[in-house]
Amino acid sequence: MHRLTRREEEAVRQELEGHLEDHICALMELGYDEALAEERSVTVMGDPAEIGRAMDRQYPPFWLAVKRVVMALTLVAVLLVGMPLCQTLDNTAENLRACFCPEKLAVVRDFNDQLGAVEELDLQVECGDVTVRVYQVGLENPTGGGMAYLAISAWDRRFFAEQVPGDATAAFLWNRLELVTSSEMKPVGGHGWKWAYIYEIPVNYGDSVQMTYDRYGKKFDLTVELPWEVRGE
Repeated sequence: MHRLTRREEEAVRQELEGHLEDHICALMELGYDEALAEERSVTVMGDPAEIGRAMDRQYPPFWLAVKRVVMALTLVAVLLVGMPLCQTLDNTAENLRACFCPEKLAVVRDFNDQLGAVEELDLQVECGDVTVRVYQVGLENPTGGGMAYLAISAWDRRFFAEQVPGDATAAFLWNRLELVTSSEMKPVGGHGWKWAYIYEIPVNYGDSVQMTYDRYGKKFDLTVELPWEVRGE
């Protein structure tokens, strides 16, 4: 059986062995002893080499090659369809996390674990299909100033829409989103990615942060109050 795959050969072998065992059992039920029943059954089944040649005649010489080509083409088709689907599902998962649990993506203490004050927020603004949310702020010194940290997420409300690099969600969180404090300070650093970003911005005591976006016919303004503490006398 040279024109079958190993799996097919094993299946044929198991089927023939099953027929042989059934025939032996049937003869033993008629009173034959095991050795004679096995001998008669093998004789009835015929020459193994001839059985193999008969199986080969049932399949054209190119049968195995055709099967392998078909399997290869099927694998290529699955990869072509599956890879974009996996990317879409991955984007959808990150999109949902940015919406419902952005703290799993980035938090202000990831940037500075010596903050004097951290406050959870839920300031949201919509712009087209994208929602931008300030979900956490932190202050290095809540009674003096220093550095402030803003955690911002953005997601497409069409959760299952295909996302591509450079799309709207990324645009809000990178250089197209402008931040400035009431004392005219701007961000000096930050880290994150497409779905969530931590901005580092110097502040003076009492400052708030103004977020502005004005591109491609879409714009919004959002004021973020910082968790200042009252100074002691």
